[in-house]
Amino acid sequence: FRLIGPQSPDDAPVPVGEHYGVIANVLRGGTVSNCSVDGFAIAPYGGICVGMIVGRAYADATIENCTAGANARIVDIAGSSVGGIVGGFSAENYFGNIGPVVRGCTNNASIIVKTGPGDYRGIGGIVGDMAAYNESSAPVSEVLDCVNNGTIAAGNETNHPNYIKLGGIVGRT
Repeated sequence: FRLIGPQSPDDAPVPVGEHYGVIANVLRGGTVSNCSVDGFAIAPYGGICVGMIVGRAYADATIENCTAGANARIVDIAGSSVGGIVGGFSAENYFGNIGPVVRGCTNNASIIVKTGPGDYRGIGGIVGDMAAYNESSAPVSEVLDCVNNGTIAAGNETNHPNYIKLGGIVGRT
C-alpha cells in the first residue's frame, strides 16, 4: 500500500510519542512484511526512535521485504535515532531468544537531521540505532540483505559538541 501524507516536512513539526513509525510505532515480536511507504514526510518533534516503517523493534520482531520510497523523507530536528526502515532496536524487557531481524529491505528515502547540543544518537539508511545490543546477555540482532539508496545528511546547527553516528546501513552499533 501507499501512504499519502504531508508533502513538505517544513510544515510545523508534530509532537510524537516515544517512538514513531508509519507502519508501527513499536514492534514487540511479530512480523511486518511486504510493505511500502512513499509520498510521506515525517517531521517529528520529540521521540526516541523514528523510522519510516517501524519506530522501535524489540526481540522476536522481524521486518522483511519492506521499502521506503524515494518520495518519502524524514526531517528530524529533535534528537531522535532515525532509520529509513527502523529507528532503533531495543534489548529492554526483551522476552525472546532472538533479537530484531531486518531482512531484504530497501531505503530510498532521504533522511535529513539537524543536530543540537549534546546529541548522542544513530542515523542510518536501514536502522538508526542498534546500540542497545552491546550487552552480552542480549539476543543477537541482524540486518541482512538490505540496501540503502537514500541520502543521509546531518548538520550541526550549533557550536556544541554532539556524538552522531551516521551509516549507510546502520548508524550506531
